[in-house]
Formats: sequence, C-alpha cells, structure tokens
Amino acid sequence: MSNFLRGLGLASLVCVASCTNIPQLREDGVAISDIVERIKCEMAFALPPIGGAYPTGDFQWLRYWTAKVDLTLVTNEQSSLNPSILVTEPTYSVAAGGGVSGTAIRNEVLSFTLSVDELMRAQTLDCAGPLQEGLLGHLGLEEWIQSALAPAGNGQLTIGYHAPPTGKPAPLPGPTGQQPAEAGVKEIELANRALLNSEELAQKARIYAARAKALALQKNIQGTYDAASKANGAAVTALEQADKGQAWVWRANIAIRGGQTPLPEQDTLFKKIPDALKAATEEANGAVKAAKAAWELLPRDPPIDSISHQAQFIVAVNGNVTPSWSLVRFKGPGTNGTFLSGSRTTTNTLNIVLGQPSDDGPKSMSDEQKRQLFYQRLEQLRLVVVPTTPP
Repeated sequence: MSNFLRGLGLASLVCVASCTNIPQLREDGVAISDIVERIKCEMAFALPPIGGAYPTGDFQWLRYWTAKVDLTLVTNEQSSLNPSILVTEPTYSVAAGGGVSGTAIRNEVLSFTLSVDELMRAQTLDCAGPLQEGLLGHLGLEEWIQSALAPAGNGQLTIGYHAPPTGKPAPLPGPTGQQPAEAGVKEIELANRALLNSEELAQKARIYAARAKALALQKNIQGTYDAASKANGAAVTALEQADKGQAWVWRANIAIRGGQTPLPEQDTLFKKIPDALKAATEEANGAVKAAKAAWELLPRDPPIDSISHQAQFIVAVNGNVTPSWSLVRFKGPGTNGTFLSGSRTTTNTLNIVLGQPSDDGPKSMSDEQKRQLFYQRLEQLRLVVVPTTPP
C-alpha cells in the first residue's frame, strides 16, 4: 500500500513539473510589431488637428508633447494534480489523497516614446494604409484623448499661470530665432559695410525686443512670440555681420603691414571700426536677453499638464479531467474533486502618458509624466494584489 502511494506521488510530481515550464511567448516579433503599429496609428488619428500659428493656434501647445508608452505582456500558467483513492476491505476502508500544484509566470515589457510631431506625420505616411483597410483596432484611444482634451478645446482651460503641483511639466518652448530676419547684404567686401549692416540689424533687434516687452505686458502671447522671434533673428544676423567685419578689419591690417598705404580717412575708419563692432555686438546680445525676458513675462503653462490612459486585456483558459475506476476493493484515482487541472491567463496592459517632455530633450520624461506613469503602475500593482471581481 505504501509503495503504491509513493509511486502515485512521484508520478504526480513528474506530471505537474512537466506542465509548468516557462510559458512560451505567444506574441512573436511580428505580432508585437503589429501591436505597436496599431497603438501608434490609433494615437495618430485620435489627436485633434493642430492649426493656426504657434503658440496660440488650436492645440499648438500639444506640438512638443510626447507619449510615453509601456506595453506589458504577462502569461500565467497553473496546473495541479489532486489524486484520491479509496481501498475497501471486509472489516475496514482506507481513503487517501494528495495534491501538488505548479505555477509559471512570464512577464514581457516593451517601452517606447512617440512625439506628437511624429504621430501627425504618421497619419499620411505609415498609417494611411491600415486606416483604409480597417486594421487599426479599437483601444479606446480616440475617446480618451477627445474627452481628456475637451476642457482645453472648449476654452475652459487655457494657457496661463498655473499653480505648480508635484511634477510640473515644462512650459511652452520660447522663440528660437528661426523666423527669417531682415538681413542686409550677404556678400560683404568692406569692413565698413559689415559694420553698418551689423549696427542696423542690432538696432532692429533692440526695437523688436522693446516691442516684445510691451506686448508681453499686455499679455499678447502671439504678438510677443512673433516680436521676440524677429528680435532673435535680427540679433543673430547682426552678430554674423559683426564677425565678418572683424575678419575684414584683420585682412585690412595685414594689407597695411604688407606695404599698402591707406588714405587718411581710411586710417581713421580702421581705428573706429573695432570699437563700433564691439558696441554692435553688445547691442545685439542685449536684444536677445531682452526678448527672452519679455517671453518669460508671459503665462506659458499649457492648459493641461498631462493625460494618461490604461487598458488591460485579460484572457483566461482553463480545463480539468477526473478519471475514476471502481473495482471490488479499489476506487480512484479521482474519488474526491478534480484529478488534474490546468489554466493559462494572459494579461496585456497598455499604459500611455501624453505630456510635455523635460527640458533635457524629447526622450526625457518630465516630472509630470513620471508622476502619471508611477500612479498607473501603482494601479496596475493594486489590480494584481487585489483583483476586481464582477458583481
């Protein structure tokens, strides 16, 4: 009897151990690539149209946002073996049973970042085909983004000064000077011409900077941005002209040392140009600082700090078998409950946080994005520890 029970237990261990290997990853590289494409394309078509001039146009404050996406694929396999027997003798009976179970879990995590600019371009490049073929799926991203951005679209939340909670996102990026400046002559042959161009552009930069400050005091965001951009553009060109002027002065001095004799008025001019170029440089740099200060006077916090979305898909498959034989003195091995059972649960979790990245670069998350992602992971952990059950 004892040998029989010992053999039955050993067979149970072997059977369960063979059923609880590490689960195979059912989503291969191609399948995961399809998942990422569907997430990317559905987000692309879920975004509202961004129009008008930066930064006051419709949803222009979204232009520099990024989406941090975490995709978690969890597979949980469980198996159990619970044999039981009943031995009957004329004067007594013996019931025996045992059980052994095993669990194997596989966890795969994929993290990536998408910029809003990249998503807007994907509408006409990568995602036009899947949209026409109806292959985008339905992750609820369009409903999430539309509902989350509705207060900003309706004007209930606007760009302004917002009290910074924990993890405040970066403000709207300021003027870059990429707007075309009113440049002078490109080909400079004389140091004096370069000086005149530099002085003229530096004066324009100062005027634009003063205009930007006046508009900033009036809380005119678009006017301030445009004036500050022109000030930066004029100042950059003025500095370039000043550098060319210095180069021409240096070449003129070499020519004089080589034996060429300047006219009296040219000699006087050469002595004044270095100081004049220095003054023009200082004026241009001062205009850049003034334009930056004017931009910083404005309310530049976006109307919405960040939005987040979490979707979880759970697929559970299970089965069991209970064979039993009844002989004269023996019944088993499934006289009580389930003999052999197995289950496989696949949990896929999608976390998305859309917000302004940090000043360190588009790949660096801001404190606000980190805060949202941290709360999502806490909620994901809570669902694992205390799963919700349907009523």
